Amino acid sequence: MPEVAAAREIYEETGVVAKAESILCVRFLPDAWYIAFMMRYVSGEPVSDGAENSEAAFFDLDTVMQRDDLTLFSWRMLESLNSAHPMNMSDYHGPNAESDTYRVYGMGAD
Repeated sequence: MPEVAAAREIYEETGVVAKAESILCVRFLPDAWYIAFMMRYVSGEPVSDGAENSEAAFFDLDTVMQRDDLTLFSWRMLESLNSAHPMNMSDYHGPNAESDTYRVYGMGAD
């Protein structure tokens, strides 16, 4: 599941344990797509992995928005946080619960 991959990547790259709570946005490109999750902090202190990032730290939103290394996409995504309507996640269990289980985003998900 993509939310598990997101949590794993955050941990591998920063040492922070986080859990996905909702989808903030989805970005589609001709050859790839990206999902930005709203993550809930669980534990850990951010530390750079020294390979995939140059720094890892917690910042308040106002500080992040002032950074000159923030990409335009990230800036617009973060700017929308106050007005965003996240797509909540819930498990869907079909008639055969063992093989028909997947995540549902939005659509009245709990």
